[in-house]
Amino acid sequence: MSNLFSKEQIDELTEKFPRGSQEGKGLDALVSYKIQYPDKRGNLEGYWYVTEASRVGDDVVFHGVFTHLVGMMEDDFKLSTLEGIVEKGYTIEVVEDFKPAKLRELMDEAPLRLYIRKAQINERRAEIMGRRDEIHETVFNLFKPLEPDGKTARLIADEMTDRVISQMLGFKKRELLPAIIHALAQWLKLERPGA
Repeated sequence: MSNLFSKEQIDELTEKFPRGSQEGKGLDALVSYKIQYPDKRGNLEGYWYVTEASRVGDDVVFHGVFTHLVGMMEDDFKLSTLEGIVEKGYTIEVVEDFKPAKLRELMDEAPLRLYIRKAQINERRAEIMGRRDEIHETVFNLFKPLEPDGKTARLIADEMTDRVISQMLGFKKRELLPAIIHALAQWLKLERPGA
């Protein structure tokens, strides 16, 4: 069927991981194959980290993370396109010693480091933003005992929530209570920004 993949490899991948089956898994998506490909001069330009595949007519459409000299992205590519590139004399190879692994486990793969790091930041941002109500309520409860009706505590919580989230997402990635303390110190101008 293909010079790049055996029929068994394609059958296994399309059966286990059809296109769309790992959508939403983020860094927990399993990479089954690593393909290296050249630039127009025949020098190594980048890699495809294959996560999914589906048969479409007589062709196979793969999905994965595509890394190259100027960046990286998730994208689809066809087996017929790869084979067409090989027919033009370029070398495209499936990396034989690559062991299937989750994306997050491939931090040692230099081409993927930036992609993984960016995805980790996005995961943390989503996790913290998902805790927005909890953060607001925690700040409110800290100040509520200072007054009977809680109006000032609610105003402080409204003001402080974004500051606390900023502390949690910032360079030092503070946990909730230290983030509240640092955000409050900055708000009261007891601590300079960035400390």
